[in-house]
Amino acid sequence: MPKNAPYVRFEVYVPVHFAIVQNGDRYGDRHMERDTLDPSLVARFTREAVKRFGGATQAHPGDGPPYRGWWFSTESKTLMVDDLTYFFVLVRADRLDEAERFFSRWQETFRVHTNQDVILITLHSTQSLGGFL
Repeated sequence: MPKNAPYVRFEVYVPVHFAIVQNGDRYGDRHMERDTLDPSLVARFTREAVKRFGGATQAHPGDGPPYRGWWFSTESKTLMVDDLTYFFVLVRADRLDEAERFFSRWQETFRVHTNQDVILITLHSTQSLGGFL
């Protein structure tokens, strides 16, 4: 029986379709535009994650977005709805500090490119059967 290997699983939730609320014109009217996640940004993230940590997994982009998120924007006083995809990357536990820096940088990149207040990234200690990274 192979030994268990310790990893940290980083999960990144990114909007595929998202709203951009434009503040009011001179009459105070607001309007909302819809936008989509830039595929070249996804390709860059995936390429960098694979190069640095040996692999990455994304929810299949051919299927619809696996998640939908709702929250109330206190700034625009509008209920926001985003369709989300996710990625996960397994990182050897001894590379946690490096991975936290990597994912923090990408969290900000995704936040800016998708006009979000927050990009959710979670991390979980995990074990796998056998070591592969």
